[in-house]
Amino acid sequence: MRRSSEMQKDNYSLEAQKRAIREAAKLHGLPEPVFYEDDERSARGEHIAKRPAFKRLLEDVQAKRIRVVIVHTLDRWSRNVMVTLQSFRILSQAGTAFLSLSEHIDYSSPEGQLQLTILAAFAAYFSDSLARHTSKGKREQAVQGLHNGDIPFGYRSGGPKSPLEIDPDKYPGVRLIGELRMQGKTAEEIATALNAAGYRTSSKRFGDRLFTKDTINAMLRNEFYAAFAPGDDRGTIRYKGQRFRGQHPAIFTYDEWQHIRALSKSLCHVQTRTVVVRKIYPFAGYIACIHCGLTLRCDTGNTPANRRNYYRDAAKTRRIPCSTSGNLMVRTNLVEEQFGHLLKRLQLPEHWREHIRQEMMAQAASGTTSEAVEREKERLLLKKARTLKVYCEGFIDEKEFQAEMAATELALRKLEVPEVNGVTLAEVTQAGEHLPEMAALWEMATPEEKREMVTMLLEPGGLYYDLENKMIAALKPRPAFLPILRMLDGVTEYEETRGLLLTAHWCERNRRDSNPRSPA
Repeated sequence: MRRSSEMQKDNYSLEAQKRAIREAAKLHGLPEPVFYEDDERSARGEHIAKRPAFKRLLEDVQAKRIRVVIVHTLDRWSRNVMVTLQSFRILSQAGTAFLSLSEHIDYSSPEGQLQLTILAAFAAYFSDSLARHTSKGKREQAVQGLHNGDIPFGYRSGGPKSPLEIDPDKYPGVRLIGELRMQGKTAEEIATALNAAGYRTSSKRFGDRLFTKDTINAMLRNEFYAAFAPGDDRGTIRYKGQRFRGQHPAIFTYDEWQHIRALSKSLCHVQTRTVVVRKIYPFAGYIACIHCGLTLRCDTGNTPANRRNYYRDAAKTRRIPCSTSGNLMVRTNLVEEQFGHLLKRLQLPEHWREHIRQEMMAQAASGTTSEAVEREKERLLLKKARTLKVYCEGFIDEKEFQAEMAATELALRKLEVPEVNGVTLAEVTQAGEHLPEMAALWEMATPEEKREMVTMLLEPGGLYYDLENKMIAALKPRPAFLPILRMLDGVTEYEETRGLLLTAHWCERNRRDSNPRSPA
């Protein structure tokens, strides 16, 4: 779904869209829909990455967690031909159907899937063709001395097809960065000085934010600021390893830039080992701070006496607010030990499979009436009879007959045990059979094997950790493991945070709060 001011004029409110989509889902015998909403975002001329809910939906499609996509009107999906074709290509590759209610587009039938595949082929052709033309255009832009991409800090647009101009408000900030580096200041010291002077970074994604050492280091590697040659006053354009003379004014002279680069290299920590050992962090990308929700960084002690591995909160480094100091850390082996103890507490009851089946049936029935299920069963049984009749009369061959009958039987079985949150009973059962094995093998597993288990069990960023109290605060399992892990001793799930399992120890520590805290 997508809301815009013009849509409100036509009375296509979000509730109207939801109502129409729910009715269509019931008509097709589908479970309660999961809604993705981009609020006040235009669908014309935008890339997929600039529409967060749309991007998340396509990621779920690629992960095969979505069977059918339903939109109220096609322009809610996209009003850009290239985006439409690219997204249809993703749907086709995942075998996901597409329905548009207003335009009566139905790509759920075999014929519709064929049309979707044809559109996906066009998308592949246009994408490859566009990539070649884009690369060619960018190189020509660089040869002419014009900039590609976002405008670097310290400059502003000079107009269409014109070189960038120096921004008089930000120019002193760039000069300050260079002068402080030529004085031998570290990136952290430079960032502090810039922030104290009132300068802020600006980006389309994050807006105005404080400078960090990572931002400073990136700027001090950007040759765009440097004169192309000694005595030249024009800057440098780099494109795929090649240098071109830019049309924009340089902020640093050629000699100043060489001095800056030499000092930057002397300040960086050079790797002294001849062989770089790649460490495996089982929870890399999967452990996050419970207070700010930011994924923790992997870190290694940098002194001979401390070579332990850590997960560290990067909120302070990235200048992101966190209720803790934003720079706390925890040893990786402690997290692994605590996670292993948590898994060992899983004791599945004797009839857990039947319990899960009844629970999934109840969830599926909550959004569908028994009359609708019976009507869909009747429709499918009539379809079986019609298929048999047309086969006996010779209108379809045996291969097509078997395919149609198999598809109808599958649909009937799904009515008996439908999918819930994109997973089937078989997938949940398989997850339940694997979990006790994982718990038993956790202590003996290699880092690579632990990493594999974590990625199978949890959503990215799905282990929420309390760095102050050194404890696991919550888990966000993948859909197939969620019904099983709900049975874990010592976890609680609240209605307002469905899908998130809070540990009893963390809830007890925060029992004074009127409402349990949930991840940002």
